[in-house]
Amino acid sequence: MSTDSIKVLVAGSDGVVISEYLLGEGIYPIGSATGSAIPLESAAPEHARLSVQGGEMFVEDLAVPGAGGIYLDGAAVLGRLRVYSGQTIQVADRWLALQAPTNVQSGQNDLLSGRYRLIRQLGRGGRGEVWLAQDEQLNEEIAIKRLPAELMGDPSALSDLTREVQKSRHLHHQNIIRIHDLIQAVGEPPFVTLEYIDGQDLGSLRLQQPGSLFKWENLRPLMTQLCDALEYAHQNKIVHRDLKPANMLIDQQGRLKLADFGIAATLAESFSRSSMQG
Repeated sequence: MSTDSIKVLVAGSDGVVISEYLLGEGIYPIGSATGSAIPLESAAPEHARLSVQGGEMFVEDLAVPGAGGIYLDGAAVLGRLRVYSGQTIQVADRWLALQAPTNVQSGQNDLLSGRYRLIRQLGRGGRGEVWLAQDEQLNEEIAIKRLPAELMGDPSALSDLTREVQKSRHLHHQNIIRIHDLIQAVGEPPFVTLEYIDGQDLGSLRLQQPGSLFKWENLRPLMTQLCDALEYAHQNKIVHRDLKPANMLIDQQGRLKLADFGIAATLAESFSRSSMQG
């Protein structure tokens, strides 16, 4: 990751950006105390700490009693945790979106395989990053999933990416994100093209609800759609194995889309593994 400034956008529960900060190398207190690098009136005086070290970002919950902790993409943070560009941290009633600079430049450098133009990074985890891209041939927006720079030469990571495509590209269901193809062009890192969903994950939506809890009447139709997607996958002898709110995207029409079959397994594989463990 570049050692250039990290941009931090602070937003309220309505998604409106309240403030933004550019941070270089250093340690940045988050809280309501005077002098906090990222001041949040509703947080504890010394609620959390964001560190930028060697181009990497880390967030730490300072475990203040009664403060309510902090959350990374909807999951509680215990202690100190690495953070990637595109992830969101909740501190009290504020959301911090982290944006690290990338090496994507305008022009030919951001055109993959002579067809896909990268627009912006949507998110990143330990073993993959997802970008919004424009398919110049079909003139439509898609998503691109590729390995982060530090894993591009890792055969195991490439195997995981290939397996995701092999297991899920034949799944065609309105509640499962459609995988298009795995592309391995000469001289370029491999990447996967997939359906782009304009929306938020279920975990982020939960944090925007009163008391950070869904009402059952709002959650029920989403769970019904999830069950429909899982039943379809099981009928095709595929199990997901990583069900969590971050892998459930909700589009602008309120439709749930199940994502990330990267560690999915066929039923036969699951039964075989269970038999060996038994």
